[in-house]
Amino acid sequence: MEHKEIVIGVDIGSRKICAIVAEFKDGILRIIGTAHQDSKEINSKAIKRGRINSLAHASNAIKEVINSAKKMAGLNADEDRNNPISSFRESYHPKTKAIVSFSGAYTESIRDVTGVASTKDNVVTIDEINRAINNACAKAGLDNDKHILHALPYRFTLDKQEVNDPLGMSGTRLEVFIHIVYTEKNNIENLEKIMIQSGVEIENIVINSYAASIATLSNDERELGVACVDMGGETCNLTIYSGNSIRYNKYLPVGSHHLTTDLSHMLNTPFPYAEEVKIKYGDLSFESGTETPSQSVQIPTTGSDGNESHIVPLSEIQTIMRERALETFKIIHRSIQDSGLEEHLGGGVVLTGGMALMKGIKELARTHFTNYPVRLATPVEKYNIMGMFEDLKDPRFSVVVGLILYKAGGHTNYERDSKGVIRYHESDDYIRKAHQSNPTPHIHSSPTERNLSDLKTPSAPLNTAKNDDFLPIKPTEQKGFFQNLLDKISKIF
Repeated sequence: MEHKEIVIGVDIGSRKICAIVAEFKDGILRIIGTAHQDSKEINSKAIKRGRINSLAHASNAIKEVINSAKKMAGLNADEDRNNPISSFRESYHPKTKAIVSFSGAYTESIRDVTGVASTKDNVVTIDEINRAINNACAKAGLDNDKHILHALPYRFTLDKQEVNDPLGMSGTRLEVFIHIVYTEKNNIENLEKIMIQSGVEIENIVINSYAASIATLSNDERELGVACVDMGGETCNLTIYSGNSIRYNKYLPVGSHHLTTDLSHMLNTPFPYAEEVKIKYGDLSFESGTETPSQSVQIPTTGSDGNESHIVPLSEIQTIMRERALETFKIIHRSIQDSGLEEHLGGGVVLTGGMALMKGIKELARTHFTNYPVRLATPVEKYNIMGMFEDLKDPRFSVVVGLILYKAGGHTNYERDSKGVIRYHESDDYIRKAHQSNPTPHIHSSPTERNLSDLKTPSAPLNTAKNDDFLPIKPTEQKGFFQNLLDKISKIF
């Protein structure tokens, strides 16, 4: 039977909310609907510096964006019963579930946590990997009011010998080293409330910097070591990879919004006009000031209700923006130094997000990050994406595209996700034979491109029940009423 699945990604940012609807069919991910709102349309009370300030305002904005994307995809069957495409798609996807971004403003991380598991029959199965990762999560010692979003393995040893992928190997003692990203449970509950009010259920949660890195980084960059910076309106989020795994993440409360604030204060002009000046005249390159020394801009004066204005040299405008951007790079650089991984960035620094669109930003960054390469990144084509992808090749949409790719297999191998489930890539016959009592049809894929059908989510029970509060187990499927009735009848006869 043909397998179809609808995937929705929702990126909730301070200055922008985006949604993508994609259809997964026959190993192909096809984007069928997109929508977004920018800061001019989002109520200022909804989200500030990555934090949700009002459940009502945030849910209204998110619902509007999701409904627009669903309408484009033909998923609003209730609104258009006569639309055969809409009715067809709703028939196999009655409930809307989404992969949702999560702001780094709410998160903390724990580095270099280890977990151990002994093997049965001298062979490493997915159960041992599951137990080792859950053991590491338990050893992290988080309180019951905390919730793990990602437990990301970056190193395995088997009988004290380092291995890349232990699955199927012979050995007795498996050890895993992981990077943990967590938040308070209240933050998760508030996000769930917002999404329910928006008309969707949360299938999974992914921190925004992780999603951006999935959409933009190459395998070579991750292997060599790379710092990916998602530069948004009010925040920058840093993720550092080393050896193809996340080793460090950091939320930084700076973004392009601060350039606008500086312009407004220093030029004595209202904020909306300062934003307009930034967009129209923004140039961060050092050459810009020398090329336009005599040009000037007439801007309204604060408090004059638009009746008064004054003249400002264009070079002054660009100098103000350049100084703030340089300060932003200094903050990012300090975080890279704090990570202890600065010497392991063979892949350099990758900039994405809306602020990366500013003219001259790459050249300015290169004057600061002199020891490694710098590049600007847009979402790249992975996992057989089709449909409206051309519209999304923009650094502003790196996070939302990354959410879709996360669902499609772009996650870290053997990651424990926000639902407490181990996600891994089915790459060979060993896994199917060892872990499927009733094998199902499988769509083969290349080693570097995995499909939704390749994902398995085992949920081996934990050894200690006291960890259940923050190490949830995926529930097993329950029998329905008619199946229970048939079971009782069969016992009578």
